[in-house]
Amino acid sequence: MLARRPAAARPRVRAPDLGGAGSVREALEKHRSDPTCAGCHALLDVLGIGLEEYDGVAQPVFDPNLDNLGELPDGRTFEGAAELAALYDGSEVFVGCLTRKLFTYAAGRPGALYDADFLAEIAVTATAEEYTLGELIDAIVHTPAFRSPAALGEK
Repeated sequence: MLARRPAAARPRVRAPDLGGAGSVREALEKHRSDPTCAGCHALLDVLGIGLEEYDGVAQPVFDPNLDNLGELPDGRTFEGAAELAALYDGSEVFVGCLTRKLFTYAAGRPGALYDADFLAEIAVTATAEEYTLGELIDAIVHTPAFRSPAALGEK
């Protein structure tokens, strides 16, 4: 969703001691204050807290005191999944990232340089024509790279 790789994990990372942290937000802030963890968690935690309205298996959490104010790396804020979706509505960057991730899952390998044109064309069309998820998947499975027995360009 962030369309970029997190910082490289450091060796021998251990779980942080979050004792004494009251709320989820406070625990995550304490976690991000550790330089070993901040590389990834500075991006992920502030976005993830905006999705606190769902539990670990995507079931809604009904709590009137729920803190679900999230923040994107560019500083835009949102409350909950609906506002996050609205921020990405019509975003070619988001659709391009989703297209590449779906292709990786469908093809069983990450996209390569020779896949880039197909994937970029799909993302542009999907954004312009407001594809549903099903239409996006259909476009991916009709690429030559997906339909050929071996990936294009491989020997």
